[in-house]
Amino acid sequence: MNEKFNIRYLIGSSEKDALKRLTKIEQYKRDVYVSPDGWISIQIGDYEFGFIPEDDSADGLELLDSWFDSFKTVYEELQKSSRVMLEYWEEPGEYFIFEKANGNVSVQYYEKIFPVKNGRLILTETSKIKLTADVVILENDFFNLIKSKVNEFWLEVGKLNSVLEKYVEQCKID
Repeated sequence: MNEKFNIRYLIGSSEKDALKRLTKIEQYKRDVYVSPDGWISIQIGDYEFGFIPEDDSADGLELLDSWFDSFKTVYEELQKSSRVMLEYWEEPGEYFIFEKANGNVSVQYYEKIFPVKNGRLILTETSKIKLTADVVILENDFFNLIKSKVNEFWLEVGKLNSVLEKYVEQCKID
């Protein structure tokens, strides 16, 4: 069984500074420039989705709060069912499937391949689905990893500004 599955993230320094300057929780909820953007890397077998730069000086590209909200949803839904799909909101043709069976969780990453000829999308042909990455991990290890990463992220956000402490408690996994 291949057990290479991990999630890493990095909040950008400018995003950290913006979070530190918050004076009210309402600013976080309405101001898109205050959300903890950064980078994410999801290791699925030998494949790495995303990347983590050497330092946090450049502005982040990923909506980390959305990622970790989604991971929490996957955690909760996979407790109740055997299969959960996570669509990547920035790329409608990319998605993850989490499937629980026999004490294991299979994590798969798919990409939709659109037919292109001479640089143009061919609308008369159907797209294909490509399995890009696949890993099987023990169920307990999967749930422990997701819970620890979600909580680690929200704890870091809460430590940046005490205004966010109550909010991040709602976002964490109990």
